Amino acid sequence: MKNKRLDQQFVVKRNENTLSIEGDITFDNVSDCFAHIVALPLNSVDCIDFSGVTYTDSSAISLLIEIYGIMEKQNRALSLTGVSPTFNNLIELYGVKSIIGSFKSPTENLQRDSAC
Repeated sequence: MKNKRLDQQFVVKRNENTLSIEGDITFDNVSDCFAHIVALPLNSVDCIDFSGVTYTDSSAISLLIEIYGIMEKQNRALSLTGVSPTFNNLIELYGVKSIIGSFKSPTENLQRDSAC
């Protein structure tokens, strides 16, 4: 498993096909987060797990759009899991659900054996 630590607020982990994000996604660290994500080998990633994210502001929306843009250019699908109700509200508020598609909430994940 490859890990990147971001300014004591953030951890990005890649384990097989899942990219897990833990900590906060904020205006202060979203650029560094994106840089660390794209520095990881993403060739087999098809899921982003947000269950470890403790806080998000609207900058997390731009992070998602950028990651989805990379995947779209590679003609690849990406799913989300562990999306909190607060983050879901931001996704709906900014009208980007049509861009990023569907995802599983933390409650749905508890009912399944695997996150993605």
